[in-house]
Amino acid sequence: VVPEHIKSSHLPYYSFWGTEQHKNHEKEKKSRLLVLENLKAGAPHVVFSTLTALCQKTLFAQTGNIDSLKVFCNQRIEFEKFIEEIQKLGYLPTFQINDVGQYAVRGSIVDIYSHTMKAPIRIEFFADEIESIRRFSIDSHLSYETIKEEYIGPCSEALVDIDKKLEWKQIIYEYLLERKIEQQEIASIIDELDERDWLAKLDVLKPLIKPLESLASACTAEDTLFIFVDPFS
Repeated sequence: VVPEHIKSSHLPYYSFWGTEQHKNHEKEKKSRLLVLENLKAGAPHVVFSTLTALCQKTLFAQTGNIDSLKVFCNQRIEFEKFIEEIQKLGYLPTFQINDVGQYAVRGSIVDIYSHTMKAPIRIEFFADEIESIRRFSIDSHLSYETIKEEYIGPCSEALVDIDKKLEWKQIIYEYLLERKIEQQEIASIIDELDERDWLAKLDVLKPLIKPLESLASACTAEDTLFIFVDPFS
C-alpha cells in the first residue's frame, strides 16, 4: 500500500496503431500523461509498470520539457495568447466539449478538458484577466464547483512543433515504406495527417515512427520508485 502523501500512477504499454489492444488508447493515454505530470512535479512518486512499457520507445522525453500551463483567478493573460498556449499543448477546438483533449470558446468563456483533470473546467475572462474557474459536468455541462487554480498539461506524448508538420509526415511515410506497407494504406494514413486534428493522429501513430528514446533513459528523478508487475498475472 502506497502512503497517502506519496503519488502513485500506472505506466501501461502503449499499444501499436491498428492493433486490437489499441481500442483502449484513451485510457492508456490518460495513465501515461499522469505519469509524465508526476515525474515533472518532482515529488516522491511510485510508478507501477512493466519492463516492456518502461523500455518502449516514445516521444515522452520531448514532451517532458514542455511546461504545464497554470491558470488561477485574477491572473492577467491576454485572451488570444491563452488560446495560442493551449493549442501548443495539443488541445483541439470544438463547439462543445465531449472528451478529453478538447477546448471550446464561447465569447469570453473557455472550456477545456485535460487528461489529468478530475473534470473539465470553465474559465471565464473579463478582458485579459481570469475572473473565475469552475469545474463542470461533461454530461450536463453545468458548473458544480468553483476552484482557485488548475494546471493544464500537454494532452499528447507526441507534441511536436506545428511548423515541423511536413517533416513528421515525411518521417512517417519513410518508416511505413521501409516496413513494406502497401502504398494505398500509406496514402490513407498520410491523408489523415492533413486533417485539423493531425496532432492527435500523430499521437496514435507514435509507436510507428522513429522515436527519440525510451522512458527508462529519460527518467532520472531520484524520488521515483518503479515497481515492475507481471502483466499476465
